Amino acid sequence: MLSPGEEKRISNMVRKLSPCLESNRKVYNQYAEGYDAMNVAVGNQLPSFVAKLCLKHLPANIKNNMEQCTVLDFPSCTGYTAKSLRDKGFTGIIDGVDGSVEMIKVAEKKNLYRKITTHLITPDNPIPFGDNCYDVVINGANHTFTPGNVEPESVCEFLRVLRPGGIMLLNGAHLAFTDVESNSKQDLQDVIERLQDEGKCELIEEVDVDIFQSESKFNQFQRTTVYCISKAVK
Repeated sequence: MLSPGEEKRISNMVRKLSPCLESNRKVYNQYAEGYDAMNVAVGNQLPSFVAKLCLKHLPANIKNNMEQCTVLDFPSCTGYTAKSLRDKGFTGIIDGVDGSVEMIKVAEKKNLYRKITTHLITPDNPIPFGDNCYDVVINGANHTFTPGNVEPESVCEFLRVLRPGGIMLLNGAHLAFTDVESNSKQDLQDVIERLQDEGKCELIEEVDVDIFQSESKFNQFQRTTVYCISKAVK
């Protein structure tokens, strides 16, 4: 259970989040230094779960040459998904992308990444990377595809930078901090199903996960669905 001080600090941050992307970037900048502590306090197990699922479905040809495997972590936040990958034995290359400069500063101190790029991800603002340049794209940050964060349609951009046969891990929150009326999970699922219908990817596994282990008022927001998809080989 969260202490009163921990719950107050997290509540203050959550109250400042909104459906506005630029406003949320300022919030994440403000709370970057204490972000790891907040994740520990709520018992955030999503990064560890996503990292484990990633290694489970890593194609054999990539797993057998892991040192050369390239991963794009988005949003990289303070590096907790990358750390989970390293803790589970991943020895390849990890790049990150995030819209918060202060979050990136915290992540860079951990020496987990080859590079981290500052970039606000939208469908109209392409990721500044070439086509087919990563073996894995991983999303272990909770509530990524919710109003004021990353639009589900941006999945098309991440699929573009993923190599054919590579895998992508995504998660869709069932209830958003920023807009309780939104259906982020369904919006993300609709994009994935459309890309499957177009023959661009295949859904390998879909799992519902509880994000937070600690009991608190935030538990109503803790359910998310993790999707592991493979990019079609043409």
